[in-house]
Amino acid sequence: MENPKGETEHTEKLAGLGTPATRAEIIESLKRRNYIKQEKQSLVITELGTFLIETILEVPELKKLIAISTTTAWEQQLQDSPASFLSGITSFTREEVPKMRVTREWQPKDLGACPLCSKGKVFEGKKAYFCSEYKSGCKFIIWKSMNGANITPADATLLASGKQTRPKKMTSKAGKEFTARLSYSTAENKVTFAFDKAQKRATLYTF
Repeated sequence: MENPKGETEHTEKLAGLGTPATRAEIIESLKRRNYIKQEKQSLVITELGTFLIETILEVPELKKLIAISTTTAWEQQLQDSPASFLSGITSFTREEVPKMRVTREWQPKDLGACPLCSKGKVFEGKKAYFCSEYKSGCKFIIWKSMNGANITPADATLLASGKQTRPKKMTSKAGKEFTARLSYSTAENKVTFAFDKAQKRATLYTF
């Protein structure tokens, strides 16, 4: 973000997105909007983030708006002459925004049929997986985090189809670590633990 490849030769003083003080907030904002997500030590673009980029690149005016050369020039102008910066932004908004036409519509990825109501589809939300028929009263939900373990879209697909996930390392409310597979119970409308036969659930931990 500080020195994008191929951009430094076009700017004398600034090259990059934001400042060191604002880049952390930019990243957090992208995560809150579900455009990127944290996977261990890496930041990974989400399906929604990919859709946003592809849509922007299809609209010439939007493509110009997000060009690094444009944003760095604005940032340089903001430092050199705030009044000129404001005037330039105002002109850009008046001239370019009316030209922007976006016809694509975001559709969440279908992760399979809802096992609870059998009518809707399972979609991915910011914090959970839900049924497309939630407005009609379907209460199906699978949270993305459970006892410290992440439940991925692939996991949600398995759970919705009645299958178990691979073994996951988790932590009980008592602070004890344990390993279990996850399965979804339609009777209880919740994700439950599935233990190997060798494990004694009652004596391992208290949830």
